[in-house]
Amino acid sequence: MFVGDGREGFDFLGFHCRKVESWRKRGRLYLQRWPSRLAMQRIRDRIKAITAPRHRLPEPVGAITNELNQLLRGWGTYFRVGNSTRKFQQVDDYVLERLALFVSKKAGRRGPHRERYNRAYFKRLGVYELVGTVAWYTATPTATR
Repeated sequence: MFVGDGREGFDFLGFHCRKVESWRKRGRLYLQRWPSRLAMQRIRDRIKAITAPRHRLPEPVGAITNELNQLLRGWGTYFRVGNSTRKFQQVDDYVLERLALFVSKKAGRRGPHRERYNRAYFKRLGVYELVGTVAWYTATPTATR
């Protein structure tokens, strides 16, 4: 049983859990969860480790994209339950920013060049997007005799 109003919340298994008041039924609290601050920092560190090293500049962008896609699929599958949409949007934005910087460095340019390397460009490259993958629990069927 939870004590208090739940504003602080708690971290458990990489999720931050917090009680939030329903906007439909005032006074009723529901448990919501999303990736914790530490989980977000870890995924950002891993994305940066893939896209930052200069020794990887000669590699084709497809190899970097495949490695990122594998990382994002695994992380997204674990955290897709609950209320993770905002956090997924933040991770997607970070991935596009890091990839834009990587491709710019590869081309010998400075800065991310957002007008050239936008979402459509990375969608053509096949970068996996986390937004839209959040799944809700469904009731498990009970066996009838």
